[in-house]
Amino acid sequence: VNHSFMPISVVVIPQMDFLKWCG
Repeated sequence: VNHSFMPISVVVIPQMDFLKWCG
């Protein structure tokens, strides 16, 4: 059911974490 949501979360979560670490 969450086939399209899973990949997005896997890509968005690390990206947000990266920005937080950089900031």
